[in-house]
Amino acid sequence: MTVERNMMSSVIVDSVPDVEVLNNLREFFAAGCFEEPDASPVRRWSRAVRRRFENRALPPYNGELLYPSGPASIGGENQILSPSYSYTWYYNEAAVNHQLASANEEECATLESLRENMRDLEARLNVMCMKHIVGGCGYTHSVPNYGRVVREGLSEHYRRIQQNLALARENQDEEQIDFYLGLQDVLAGIKSWHEHILELLRSSQSDDPAVNAQRDRLISAYERVPFQPARSFFEAMTAYNFTYYLDDCDNPGRIDQELIPYYERDLASGDVTHQEAVKLIRRLWENVDANSGWSSGIGGTTPKGEAGYNELTVACLEAAHKIRRPNLQLHVRRDMPQPVWDAALDAIATGCGLPALYNEEEYLRSLRYVHLGVKEEDLGWHNGGGCTETMIHGRSNVGSLDAGINLPLILVQTLENHLASAESFDELVDAYKADTADMVSEIAQHVAAIRR
Repeated sequence: MTVERNMMSSVIVDSVPDVEVLNNLREFFAAGCFEEPDASPVRRWSRAVRRRFENRALPPYNGELLYPSGPASIGGENQILSPSYSYTWYYNEAAVNHQLASANEEECATLESLRENMRDLEARLNVMCMKHIVGGCGYTHSVPNYGRVVREGLSEHYRRIQQNLALARENQDEEQIDFYLGLQDVLAGIKSWHEHILELLRSSQSDDPAVNAQRDRLISAYERVPFQPARSFFEAMTAYNFTYYLDDCDNPGRIDQELIPYYERDLASGDVTHQEAVKLIRRLWENVDANSGWSSGIGGTTPKGEAGYNELTVACLEAAHKIRRPNLQLHVRRDMPQPVWDAALDAIATGCGLPALYNEEEYLRSLRYVHLGVKEEDLGWHNGGGCTETMIHGRSNVGSLDAGINLPLILVQTLENHLASAESFDELVDAYKADTADMVSEIAQHVAAIRR
């Protein structure tokens, strides 16, 4: 049985898993979750994230242009309970049963307790049970604010957290205090993982001088980013790739818009060439592909409403030849330059199906029309999240489809209940409309409940 849900409530069952035993079983995320079982959901989840980062296994360094590279998970840890960018956590009861087959008495007691707690949690959160559920049902995607990490560094995030935590304590706002203490835990875990990356790179030696030179370049970058602002295109790419892995490899987002200032500055100084940029972006695309990651929007419109096409837009397209992921979404305006068209058609000609062509003007018109409160300067940052869910890069975490309206199913029920008694076709249609309205209301109530 696999269960995925979008929040983590306080434990109310009698037993609590032994944290030390969970750590010995390499269930670090679960151990963090149960360190303070009576704490708020945000504190428990944040501690779980911290412990997972502190103990996260790293793949060997083999000379890649960017690191980490390849699959985010290399196995052997957090098999039972793990983070999920879509549901907060992922619980795999089959892994519990597998562990129980060879567990000692102490491990059995802990695993049984973990199963009891997770079953209880699942039962209390399973509030949406109806025939109109579709894929999604609480599922979310996100696009991190890559640019802010690259421009400011995570040390600035820490400063803001400290400042807001002090304000929350001054106001005695317990929910805000919990929130910012949780963020401190998450950042502490990130800091630990960053240190482990540096340790691994420093200890990696190769007989190939080119591999060692690339490793040294990465070490130099990581000695600054992502905690301090990036100074070069390579540092910016290193911080961008690191942040992508922090989010468990969901969506890479608007890379051409975020990194163009670094590229143009280094191109002018001779510190980077166009082909070097293509190779670095190709490595990021390969990391997205290795993790079945999702969407990246390119081109389109700048915050000032101008055409957002640049040399990195072309580089993103050139890097996508013959690759499966990311879902590369080229935002097409009437004034899109011919070189971008040429690069897009060249990529499509390789048979990869990339990029998809998005009507930028219609997307912006629709976003204005639905009155979501998106600022005009943020409209151009729209980016598909997951398959194609419309998101605003770095500014939203948007749910997928929570439920559907199965109109034929409602029609069958209407016919069963009203066909025999209806005196006219119009009366039957009115009954169908009323049944549909009732179901829409019921679905809305279910969605509201699962959101709570």
